Amino acid sequence: MKTKRSTGLFWVRNYLSWIIYGLGVLLIVLLQMAPRFFPVIFNARPTPLLLFVVCVALFEGPKVGAAVGIFAGLLWDLYSFRLFGLNALILLFISVTVGLLVQWLLRANFLSAMLLCVGGVLTHTLLEWLLCYALFLHEEAGAVLLHVYLPNALYTLVLAPFVYWLVLMMARFLRRHRKG
Repeated sequence: MKTKRSTGLFWVRNYLSWIIYGLGVLLIVLLQMAPRFFPVIFNARPTPLLLFVVCVALFEGPKVGAAVGIFAGLLWDLYSFRLFGLNALILLFISVTVGLLVQWLLRANFLSAMLLCVGGVLTHTLLEWLLCYALFLHEEAGAVLLHVYLPNALYTLVLAPFVYWLVLMMARFLRRHRKG
């Protein structure tokens, strides 16, 4: 009697995926938090970890995307000394949404990835701004959005093609080794 093999996150030989994507998250968190790795342009700093999570969810689906999103968000919160769990929840929401959109509606190609990266970055930007500034009625909430959050989002989107190709190479490598 044949047993049914499950796919995705609970696949039997999935340890390599956990290691590769986990190391990718660790590397990008360290690069993102390094003070001088990405040059500061007009006081803007990119957040490529968000793009990494979106691209992993694009190629691997909602389950793996959710796991990577929670792990990445918790590390991001740990290193940035912000509200603990805020980025983890936002990245979980974004990764599950992206994974489900690709599973049900979209194809995993470059154009879809760029559109989903734009949506993910804008969602993260607006949710973080709303939950950290606008909800508490800060006097300068609008100025913070225009002069801090939106320039950071634009700088992040410039890196989207590079992160997409990185995750594409990782996904292809993992698919080749899953078949063997």
